[in-house]
Amino acid sequence: MNQINSILSPSSTLIFFNSGGSGTGLVRGPNFPQISIHFFRTFFGVDYLQQQLGLVCEFEESPWKLLFSDRKMEEENKSEAPVDVRDFCADPTCRTKEKDLLVVGPGVLGSLIATIWLQHNAGCKVVGQTNTTNHHEELQALGIHPITKDEGATDKYPFVVFSAPPHGSENYITEVRAAAERWNGVGSLLFTSSTAVYDVSDNGPCDENSPIVGKGRSPRTDVLLGAEEEVLKVGGSVVRLVGLYNRDRGAHVYWLKKEHVDARPDYILNLIHYEDAAALCINILSKMTRGQIFLGCDNTPVSRQEIMDVLKQNKSFESGDFQGFTVADGPLGKKITNNETRRKLGWQPKYGSFASFVNTL
Repeated sequence: MNQINSILSPSSTLIFFNSGGSGTGLVRGPNFPQISIHFFRTFFGVDYLQQQLGLVCEFEESPWKLLFSDRKMEEENKSEAPVDVRDFCADPTCRTKEKDLLVVGPGVLGSLIATIWLQHNAGCKVVGQTNTTNHHEELQALGIHPITKDEGATDKYPFVVFSAPPHGSENYITEVRAAAERWNGVGSLLFTSSTAVYDVSDNGPCDENSPIVGKGRSPRTDVLLGAEEEVLKVGGSVVRLVGLYNRDRGAHVYWLKKEHVDARPDYILNLIHYEDAAALCINILSKMTRGQIFLGCDNTPVSRQEIMDVLKQNKSFESGDFQGFTVADGPLGKKITNNETRRKLGWQPKYGSFASFVNTL
């Protein structure tokens, strides 16, 4: 850090690349001759240079051409031609690893995160960690490199997402801790949790600052909160998600297959489309947040009955055997909003409600 700061001047240009572990760069400016520097990728990655040193990155004709300039020079002199860094790379096959991503639990949500990440980060590698090899061919078809949790246990990644659910895990907290240990601390670590941890009922309002269920009251929330702690204590972030859905997944799919559902029709649910949840996760990862808790929802709480009424009005859904909900009493839900998360991240969902999604079908 000090070495680079001593070299950079207000009008300097830094051409940077990495070759998997370390690299060589050139600093040029009108006040001094060309200077060669050497640095390690782990400490001086692209995002680090942009955020910590205020440098601006321009991607030219190929991902090999990375021109970094400070903001003053960008305004005063835009004529400087980028340098093809392949001229300085000892290994012609080297690629940028600063955006490599490990997805632990590449199910529906995890796979969406992985594919969107690949689309926006050309040249990176996305690894999907699973418990079995059952879906490895499907992951490969998406461009995701599949591994089991016993493979590459010592490999570390700049970006890590843990999106596996608690069910099916013998020791969920331990698995989350193991995933956190595979983060190298450079990019971002994210754990997808649940809004079940908020201690709100009777269809009352709930947001990022609502009280949390006390430890010992529920085994489910104890596990989730314990997993969150493992991530937060190492500088990772958490996103608490409401009910995920798409056309073919979600509570509505189950209800359509049932004649009678033993549940209250006025119970309030909170939803977020899988695509919006994935986009929110990408947003959090890209901003490289540290130790923060976010909330993911569409800001439109809806009752069970309202969901089924929306489906009845849309010809894309078969009414099936559903006749109605049969319970008149019992616990209610919560009305969740995430205005603070939206303000912090500048994020908005594509589908602002379940009804708005159904109307696109």
